[in-house]
Amino acid sequence: INTINLDFTSVTMPTNEWFHFALVRNTSGTNRFEVYINGTLQQTINNSTAWPDVAGALVIGDDLFNPDKEFTGYMDEFRVSNTARYTADFTPDTTEFSSDANTKLLIHSNTTMGSTTFTDSSSGAHTITANGDVRHIAPKIGNGMGVFDGSGDELSTPTSTDFLYGTGDFTHEAWISPT
Repeated sequence: INTINLDFTSVTMPTNEWFHFALVRNTSGTNRFEVYINGTLQQTINNSTAWPDVAGALVIGDDLFNPDKEFTGYMDEFRVSNTARYTADFTPDTTEFSSDANTKLLIHSNTTMGSTTFTDSSSGAHTITANGDVRHIAPKIGNGMGVFDGSGDELSTPTSTDFLYGTGDFTHEAWISPT
């Protein structure tokens, strides 16, 4: 497994409230990772390390190296893009994300309460496997959202070259409410 450790020491994430979270790799001018909370830049980490160019699965909600740091809370409108969607402060859209040529994964969570079926609405149409008891409940945006209880819950995709970023730009974003 290849990883890049990013230390978000100056990022305070609210708990028990909804906020838009975006992790952006922006290689324009300087090579850096940026963390945005509700559209406001919270931290910049200068890092020239290439994202590992090894095709692999994308795992959401689980920390494979720190089981005590698994995501606990709610998540809606999860999108992965191969572009830096945000390069300055912005106002997060409170409607469903759209899929475009740069969208590599898009989970709307628009399904029925209790469902464990998660659908990728990007053109890649990746199969998403729900592990643990992650499921859909009442929504933040649209018709449903995912709930993670922090105990073995994760969503994962099969191995794909869609998540090969190398030294290029990318954005991972979602509406989340950690508990």
